[in-house]
Amino acid sequence: MEKEELLQKARKENQHGDERITYLDERSSSWSFRVIMSVLIVYDVVVWLIGPPYTDRYYYLHSFAQIGMFLYNLAQFYYTRKKSNFFFVIIFGVNAVYFLYWLVTGTFLCVVR
Repeated sequence: MEKEELLQKARKENQHGDERITYLDERSSSWSFRVIMSVLIVYDVVVWLIGPPYTDRYYYLHSFAQIGMFLYNLAQFYYTRKKSNFFFVIIFGVNAVYFLYWLVTGTFLCVVR
């Protein structure tokens, strides 16, 4: 009798845990996140494969890819609260700030010229 009660209690607790995990997986792994991330990774890889000398057009693509990956990882961290995602938020955040600075100053310099 005790064993059956413990099994029912474990099932009940596990059921709620599974629902929460499923909900987070559905929110963080929606098709739009996957498509956006795939497109940004392809842009990033293509730009890095082209290599130097960078033209402005490819540098802009790379900048948007870095900023997009930062936003994606920020959203993933927000939905899942995984520590591994926080690590990527920091890495891509630093890159995104640098490339955002380059975009702003580069665009400004092109307009001034």
